[in-house]
Amino acid sequence: TERRAFMRYSFCYRQKRFPHMPKGKFIEMLKSEGVPALGGYTTMLTEPRFQKMFASYQGDFPNSKLGEEEIVAIHHPFLLEEHHVLTSLVKKIKTSLSKTI
Repeated sequence: TERRAFMRYSFCYRQKRFPHMPKGKFIEMLKSEGVPALGGYTTMLTEPRFQKMFASYQGDFPNSKLGEEEIVAIHHPFLLEEHHVLTSLVKKIKTSLSKTI
């Protein structure tokens, strides 16, 4: 086809469980292990091009903000690696996170 799809595996990083490792630091840890991780999404409310459109809405949209604060994404091609690569990564992540509790 002439079109390509870019998919990601997204999950919530609950910083309350790991108070000494902010989401940004967690993402950098993943990147240092070779994982193409991203910070997830930004809310439309904070995007300058949409601020005028949403100016009339009142409220703070807590679920939208929560998604922005907690979502971490990994590009799907990485998830197609050999099983041992993914298993090794999971062990490294568990070890790193256990040190922060």
